[in-house]
Amino acid sequence: MAVKTQLMHEGKLYYSVAATARLLGTTTPKLRQLMIPEGLEWANFRVNGPIWISAESVASYLRRKQNQGKA
Repeated sequence: MAVKTQLMHEGKLYYSVAATARLLGTTTPKLRQLMIPEGLEWANFRVNGPIWISAESVASYLRRKQNQGKA
């Protein structure tokens, strides 16, 4: 059975932690350390279920990183 990497919930797109780590070029442990300080919006839709990170917050994180590189 294939692992879900993205999920639509109430009209918002969410990525799994593993998929987000791949998108950002980091590891899952480092991503978990970045979630709160960098303001990544995350959700847990089931008790003790997987964590999902919103695509919108991933995009804004990437924009911030790009702008820091230009400054």
